[in-house]
Amino acid sequence: MSNKSITKGGKAFKKSFLLLTVFLLVILSACSSRSAEKGVNDAADPTEPPAQSSPAEHMKKISLDVPAQDVVAKYQGGEITAGTFEQYLNFLQLISPGNPGFSDPASWSDIIDSLIAVRVLADRGEEQGYSEKSDEIDQQYSDIMKSLEALLGNEEAVQKKVEELGLNEQSIKSFLRTYALVDQYLAHTKSDDELKQMYEKEKGDFTLTTVRHILVMTSDQVSDEEAKAKAEDLMKRARSGEDFAKLADEYSEDPGNTNPDGTKNGGLYENVPAGQWTSAFKEATLSLPLHEVSDPVKTEYGYHVIVVENREEQPFDAVKEQLTYEAANNAWYTFYNEELPKLIQEKHLPQQAS
Repeated sequence: MSNKSITKGGKAFKKSFLLLTVFLLVILSACSSRSAEKGVNDAADPTEPPAQSSPAEHMKKISLDVPAQDVVAKYQGGEITAGTFEQYLNFLQLISPGNPGFSDPASWSDIIDSLIAVRVLADRGEEQGYSEKSDEIDQQYSDIMKSLEALLGNEEAVQKKVEELGLNEQSIKSFLRTYALVDQYLAHTKSDDELKQMYEKEKGDFTLTTVRHILVMTSDQVSDEEAKAKAEDLMKRARSGEDFAKLADEYSEDPGNTNPDGTKNGGLYENVPAGQWTSAFKEATLSLPLHEVSDPVKTEYGYHVIVVENREEQPFDAVKEQLTYEAANNAWYTFYNEELPKLIQEKHLPQQAS
């Protein structure tokens, strides 16, 4: 059941690829925006539908127009050569097939910045005594190969594509080891005591809430007053004893109340961390007496009539991994936006070889 219409972005934690996931979001966002701008400006005929292509068609080796030993960026403590950068661009294609932004030189400044960030943080992780686990690297490599096999059809096609991109098992695992060191470094930016302080501040966000609700949406056709009046009428009917689930199925305009097969859910959302609800909805789920029908609650979507069926506070140990991810995520973005620009000394962006 989807709860996208009334929730914010949820928190998630993965033991492997923690940093890689965050990092790729930065890169893919930059590449997508560059490609979108390029598409708008360079399209020959905007009335023509875009040509359909498979992700594999975009996975063509990126070659630079400068010698491999040329330095394309210098930063405090190191440098990036053209050979390393070329290999990295092709590695990104391999783990994110179908994204044309990696071959767009307009995106390369951001990609170089992020590569520098990863190398700096990996060095710091190594200096602090962290190390990658070989079995985890092997598993991550295996997962990548299996994903590519599903895309390309068979193992032979995968090996051919890897070779075409100028990569091999050793070079791929080298990048994965770098990410693993950054994972280790970022995962230890907060002590247990600091994580517990975060937990105390955010305890309500981790409380599991089971609710039913009816949403009456506002729109250009439905005014705020009209939506509120309809919600108040449904509130009165529920308080007078009508079945809340049946009212939700008949009147709720929440898309998440309809399953892919067309069946309804009675407005039910089970065990949702309160922090995932939009602000006013969250406040209601944490404060309403259990099993009582609420007054209409206004959010950016309209008016909600809510019944909280259960609340369960999660202990620190149950959410420690989520807190660790949150702390690591914050540390990454703080470093990337505030410290990294001061470390980069120069960049000489190459072009693709013709």
